[in-house]
Amino acid sequence: MLVQVWACLILAQLLQAVRLEIACRAQVDPFEVSLPLLVTQLPQLLAREQDPMALWVQRGRQLGLLRPCSRTRVQGPVVAAEQIQPRPADLVLTRPAKYPHDPGQPGRKGQKRRQGASGPPTWGPAGLTAAGYACLGC
Repeated sequence: MLVQVWACLILAQLLQAVRLEIACRAQVDPFEVSLPLLVTQLPQLLAREQDPMALWVQRGRQLGLLRPCSRTRVQGPVVAAEQIQPRPADLVLTRPAKYPHDPGQPGRKGQKRRQGASGPPTWGPAGLTAAGYACLGC
């Protein structure tokens, strides 16, 4: 089982390296190289003893391997280096923990229990009597 995990990790690294190599040679963003198509086409091309790198760089768009990236790119504002200031030396970076008291120690607050009558609610619809309330099955 552990050997299979290592084999999967190594194959994933190799496929990612091939993906980055294709992106560098084609001068595109690595996310424009389709990893699922790469996984399915690579064994077929290697079995035919063809150079997959050259083929994908030359005909990648026709084969569908290189496609526009649909990834959302987050762009923030450009901040000049002279506008960035170091944090103050006395800035508190951590807060003290506020854990509940130990249940075995005195002073622990118990759970709040509702104090009230067990009769019919006073917030119900107008005209509902105690007998009508009992029919509801509440």
